[in-house]
Amino acid sequence: MKQAIKAAQNRYRSLQIIHTAFTIRGAHASRQKGGRDQQMRFKYLLKQKSNRRYLSANFALQSQINKNAVEPFAQNLHNESMAETYPPAASFPFTRSCVQSLLPIAAALNVLASVSPAHAQVARSMNNTGFEQNDPGGSGAPTFEVLPNTAVPGWESTTGEIELWDSNFNGVPAASGNVFAEMNANRPGALYQNICLVNGETIRWRFAHRARAGGAATQTAVFQIANSSGVAIQTLQTSTTSNTTAWALRSNTTGVTYTGPSGVQRVQFITTDPGSVGNFLDDIQIGLGAYIEFDPAATSDNEGAASPNVTALRVTGNFASSVNVTVNVIGGTAALGSDYTTPSGTTSFTVTIPAGDYQSVRIPLGLVIIQDGLIEPSETIELQITPDPANFAIASTTTCGGTANTTAVHTIVDDDVPPVAISDSAIGVNGVLGNPAALNVLANDTINGVSATASNSILSVAPGSSVPTQLLFDPATGVVGVIAGTPAGNYSFDYQICDALNPSICRVATVSVTVDPSVDLVITKSNGSNTVVSGQATTYVLTVSNAGPDSVTGGLVQDQPVSGLNCVGTGPVSITGSGVPAGSFTISDLTGPGIALGTLANGQSANLSYSCEVL
Repeated sequence: MKQAIKAAQNRYRSLQIIHTAFTIRGAHASRQKGGRDQQMRFKYLLKQKSNRRYLSANFALQSQINKNAVEPFAQNLHNESMAETYPPAASFPFTRSCVQSLLPIAAALNVLASVSPAHAQVARSMNNTGFEQNDPGGSGAPTFEVLPNTAVPGWESTTGEIELWDSNFNGVPAASGNVFAEMNANRPGALYQNICLVNGETIRWRFAHRARAGGAATQTAVFQIANSSGVAIQTLQTSTTSNTTAWALRSNTTGVTYTGPSGVQRVQFITTDPGSVGNFLDDIQIGLGAYIEFDPAATSDNEGAASPNVTALRVTGNFASSVNVTVNVIGGTAALGSDYTTPSGTTSFTVTIPAGDYQSVRIPLGLVIIQDGLIEPSETIELQITPDPANFAIASTTTCGGTANTTAVHTIVDDDVPPVAISDSAIGVNGVLGNPAALNVLANDTINGVSATASNSILSVAPGSSVPTQLLFDPATGVVGVIAGTPAGNYSFDYQICDALNPSICRVATVSVTVDPSVDLVITKSNGSNTVVSGQATTYVLTVSNAGPDSVTGGLVQDQPVSGLNCVGTGPVSITGSGVPAGSFTISDLTGPGIALGTLANGQSANLSYSCEVL
């Protein structure tokens, strides 16, 4: 292909003299050597060259071909006022070999142009009825353009190419809008759209038809229905005109009965006229009953979704005036008014479809889902379209002849999450010192799926529970504290946490605080006198007191005499008061391993006394 394109490029350059040597009209060229077939291909190639974007995108030839020399020649093929003369002194043999040298590029263009778009939905009306979705000249002067099927929305041609004109190009205004089409861009073929038809239904139509100067004296456009192979099923209208200065408006508002088979068929135009010059078409419309169904039949979304995915009406076809479609709620577990609302506030409501042409358009129902804040199972809304055969048919909009979604179910998925209350505990608390903030019950809890805070929750002591006197609980913050001087032990109570937005939704958890045993022992020593006499004995008393809060057993008492005293190791140590251990003890026990007391409860004391000689 690359070699063929390059060879054709060289031949393009040799053909640039054509424009300066003579002018040629497309209709006249068919009478020259090489015949109509060669002229048609030549015209095709030159038209494609006039589309800079098409060539640039597919072949990158824009910088390699002298378009200024070739494009005016292409324009001349469509110049209605150009003389049909050949200057004798500058004749140029338009031979078969000349035309065939251009065919490699023409073939490549034709392959790309023959790709047809896929139609995913059912069509019940013509799309791009006036070819207004294309703009051959863009912002420049009016011109024409030959496009592949894929570039013209809605339309297809059996030749793979469609010729469009700007309004007022060569002095021909559009019948409607700014663009119109010419049949048989370069060779005979059908111009059509695929439409879903039903045997026995009524078809109405309208279109504009105009003859083109330079074509047949009387030009004919046959409007018909054909199967996918192009075989005619039913002719709707045969339009003939010889008027090259005005459009002929054809229509049938009464309609005719379609007698062919149901299914997707071509609604097409063909002509019996020879050649590619003639038969302008514009403003092509058909009237069929519109199709409506639910789309999709089943939907679901969270109750609190900002833009819930709710079923809608899918509409395809044409409405001459607005239509009200009645939809009924026929069942479901959701409650009208508390779970959802309808436009009417009742179980029967209407959806207005404004007049217009619809190509598979979704129309919202107007249902509003209510966030009720209740913990409940998912709920459903069951809907049904009320038939209205005078205005539309309930039929599949995705498959011609397929089963329609006459009913639909929307599921409201409850997204209200109950509070999560997790029991809290604090261990190893020092009972002597206490702890004003031993824990916070909110730390592990959640409200509606997020961390619980003082603002999104309501705290209280759970019904049937109470806070121990040794603990403090602040419902405003969730803080639990331990009072100083709390005895060892386990202290607990139950608390309740509720959703601040939905106070009826609550959960209960337990607070546990473990206080370790602890005591405050105080020991004092006194001999009862401020003066002593050398050589005499003095008696010392050691007093051990337990300030609590817990009892202590086995408290070890040791004492070392100061200098100036002679404390005989065998001297006795007497113990009185509480926590007196069994057995007898000496000063050696006191100054050595120590004397282990019995149990001293909170507030109890033990007295140990012994005597030493003052030196």
